[in-house]
Amino acid sequence: MVTHPIQKPKEPAKHRRIDLPYLLIIIAFIGLLCVATYLVTQVDEYSHKAYTLEDQLNVESFEHNETKEQLEITKENLTNTTSQLTAKIDESNSLNFSLKIALNSLNVTKDELDAANASITSLRTELAYARTGGQYLLHDPTLAEVNAFLANDPISNNTYNDTTYTCSYFSRDVKNNAEAKGIRCAMVLLVFNQTLGHAMIGFNATDEGFIYVEPQDDLIKNVVKGGEYWGLEIIDILIIW
Repeated sequence: MVTHPIQKPKEPAKHRRIDLPYLLIIIAFIGLLCVATYLVTQVDEYSHKAYTLEDQLNVESFEHNETKEQLEITKENLTNTTSQLTAKIDESNSLNFSLKIALNSLNVTKDELDAANASITSLRTELAYARTGGQYLLHDPTLAEVNAFLANDPISNNTYNDTTYTCSYFSRDVKNNAEAKGIRCAMVLLVFNQTLGHAMIGFNATDEGFIYVEPQDDLIKNVVKGGEYWGLEIIDILIIW
């Protein structure tokens, strides 16, 4: 007779119970590990960015230093240019001052030369007058000679009087004085109408042509037939030598 061993019924498997505190610790550890991993990643990324920014900063710092050196060179060149310009301005001012002095001296010399020429002409006239036995030899003057004569002639200082000393007297006396200096001078009559006119003088200047002069103020006037003088129309001009 075959007998089989009595099989004992299997006991149900027992589940291992994990305590809650350990579970929390594990979860916290995993969380910390994730956070640490993320932080390490961020640190690496920021570290890379920091190195990149540092490189850029170094490049910009180098460029800034180069720009600063160029600015210093430019500043030095500008300072030198300013100094040179100031020296040139001073030199120019000095030359302008010297030129003004030279021009003034030249004008004085010219006036002296004109006066000397007028004096020579006067002396020649007096010499010719003496040689001809008291007869003047008249000549047409230059404009400078006319101006020199008028500047020294006193007739323009006389006082006008409607009855005793009119424009005709002024013109007569200046003409006589001019011819006494050997200068040919004309009496000029401006005709305004049949009853009204005005007397002045004129010279046939060798370098300017015929010029009209108001003997009451020794000024050269612009006189043309058909024009106006003292607001009156000039109908005709009579020139008497």
